[in-house]
Amino acid sequence: MASTAQAQGVDPPDAQLLALLERVEARTRSLTPGSPDASGSGSGEHQELDDPAATGESTGDVTLGSLSPLGTPTSPEDLSGHRRQRSRSVFESDYEPASHATLTTVTSVNIGDLARRLKRARRLGPQSEIDLDMFLAAQPVAREAQQYAVSLECRDMLKTMTLEQEYKMPETLKRTAQDYGWAYMLSPTIQSYCAVDASDKVLAVMRELGVANIPPAHETARCDAVLACIGKALTDCRHHIKNKVSETLKTGAQGPKDIASLCAAIANRSKVKPTAAMYMRVAAVRYIVRTYPECVGEDAFWIRFNKQLNQYRELLKTPVKIQAAFEDMYESDKRLYGDPDILTHPTLNPNHQDEWISALERAAARPASKTASGTTNTRRRVKRK
Repeated sequence: MASTAQAQGVDPPDAQLLALLERVEARTRSLTPGSPDASGSGSGEHQELDDPAATGESTGDVTLGSLSPLGTPTSPEDLSGHRRQRSRSVFESDYEPASHATLTTVTSVNIGDLARRLKRARRLGPQSEIDLDMFLAAQPVAREAQQYAVSLECRDMLKTMTLEQEYKMPETLKRTAQDYGWAYMLSPTIQSYCAVDASDKVLAVMRELGVANIPPAHETARCDAVLACIGKALTDCRHHIKNKVSETLKTGAQGPKDIASLCAAIANRSKVKPTAAMYMRVAAVRYIVRTYPECVGEDAFWIRFNKQLNQYRELLKTPVKIQAAFEDMYESDKRLYGDPDILTHPTLNPNHQDEWISALERAAARPASKTASGTTNTRRRVKRK
């Protein structure tokens, strides 16, 4: 054997390897049937061997399994040609085969028990109980699809219920509508204090500026509710202006009467800051109240005031002359009630006016629609059956 290795150019085996090869050959001969070294009586009956080498157990320094190439599984048949029963590993025998059957049985039983417990704990109708059984028996993907379908159904039902409920304007929108209505009525550029489209102009500005929670135009009933709120604010502000002006004309009236103090008292309930242009407009209001004392009623006064404004525009025609008329009324007011107290009530520079107030002033300056004859009501009164 050594000479053969040398002839092939391979290093000769050392003493330990030679001893190992001899033991292997001897063990192989002893396991061969009919071999003189085979165990037994030679009757041809080969009995199961408990030889440690056959089972891969340690026999000193080596085992039969250790002679196999790395990663090569041990043959299920022993060297005698008889198949030996391979023992299952602990993982296989205790988990794999038995777990599937056990899991299936327990799951089916638990689903049935769960269905019965849920039906007892909830007040379900006949159809709901059927749906529950179908849901529990379904595959996970089918259950997710059913849950999503039910969620969509609930969303649609909630949307329908919300639309059918009577509309209630949010408090924030209501306060905003009131602020815009007052700012519009206090605008020094307003063309008419009795225009029927005043509320529509205010709502248009609110939409343009992106005020939150305004209903879309196609939801006419909700829009009417917002318009009614704006109309009430316009009426309240107009009444407030008339009252404050009339108080300064009463006999024995106390307190300052100058135009700056009067404008401050008028604007204190709004977000508007008085300007020089407001001074002239309020001075014109006080001039009409003083000049036409017979117009005592609320409607009669504002109808008369609008008529005077229209006459100024028709007769004076040019903006310069119309401005001169307002300046004349303002100078007359100063002679009667004193110079404006701008130290106590400073005016606001128009360039520093808030944008939303400036937008309302631009809307108020546009020509007004025809005013309803004999009325000053700017509210939207919508009768619905």
